[in-house]
Amino acid sequence: MTLSRAAFGYHGNKLPTFFVYVSLVGWETVSVTLGALATRTILRRIDPALATTPMMVVGFLVTVALVMVVAIYGYDVILRVQKWITIAVAFAVAGYVVLIIPDLYFETPGPAGGFAAMVGGITLVIANGIGWTPGGADYSRYTKG
Repeated sequence: MTLSRAAFGYHGNKLPTFFVYVSLVGWETVSVTLGALATRTILRRIDPALATTPMMVVGFLVTVALVMVVAIYGYDVILRVQKWITIAVAFAVAGYVVLIIPDLYFETPGPAGGFAAMVGGITLVIANGIGWTPGGADYSRYTKG
């Protein structure tokens, strides 16, 4: 927490930094878990026999490896591979859409999740963004100029 050091001082910044660290580790855990669950869901759509526990562990380990590479080598790695990540994700999304189109039924609506599910989903999206806010100043050290 680079910016709060000016307000709290070097030693006074230790407690807020600890809480931000716990928050960022928590969100990183959520992101890795969602990556593993997404891997299982995609494999289940491709072939239900692929959605096994060992494959989910492989998805988890790949996600952890990607997170660790970015954590160790920094934002510069993202800047170098962002074009290729975008192309790979675009093809993955297009392939997934092709896989799920036969299972979509637009005529019969499914059961609604209700107001509570909607509020929970919106809250999760907002909390994810807000949860990363304190780390912005630390990531900005990679900007050139």
